[in-house]
Amino acid sequence: KALHLIGIYDDSKTFIADEKVERVAADIKVILKKDAPYQDIPELPELLGRFTEAYRKVLDDMDAPVIVAIDAARNRVFEVLETKSYKGDFSDRFSELFDEIHEKAAHCNNVATLQNIKVEADALKVRLLNEMSKRDEQIAKDKIAEEKAHYGGGENPEQQPQPKIKKRKNISIKTINLSASWQIETAQDVDKYMAALRERILKELDEDTIINIEF
Repeated sequence: KALHLIGIYDDSKTFIADEKVERVAADIKVILKKDAPYQDIPELPELLGRFTEAYRKVLDDMDAPVIVAIDAARNRVFEVLETKSYKGDFSDRFSELFDEIHEKAAHCNNVATLQNIKVEADALKVRLLNEMSKRDEQIAKDKIAEEKAHYGGGENPEQQPQPKIKKRKNISIKTINLSASWQIETAQDVDKYMAALRERILKELDEDTIINIEF
């Protein structure tokens, strides 16, 4: 059990800034690293109890903002879905996908995994928004084809100008803003960061495409 819990701690210690957890983990490691730890093994149950309690408190503190991030992603997706004529086709599946992430966060016992769940929620949001965008694009194409078939295309339908269908591409701000932080001292610093961000956005821009940036 000590090896298992210390393995979890080592995976997530980068995210932990809690002296109590670090101190108890260090005491456990002293025993685990001994060549002959047999006299000290009776101390492990008490140390593991203290570690579990302290680590659980860290998890609980970190869990709240992760749940908020998941709920925000869900709300954004369903805000868009609510405007669609096909919402009944997608609603149950979208709910199940967010429920899975919510359950994963609720039962997570690893701080590192918990932090990554926020990234998962953001990725799921963008994925589902793009799925709806593709459905919208297909609906628009089908409507044009229907109208063309209904009214006829004249003598040379192939030569008639076809209405352009704008594609919509949803991307996360995290994929285009690669800086973890911006340090601003002067107006030139603002210009520098904005220029870099502008360049990244322009790289995502395609002809007849609307980019929707999710924050």
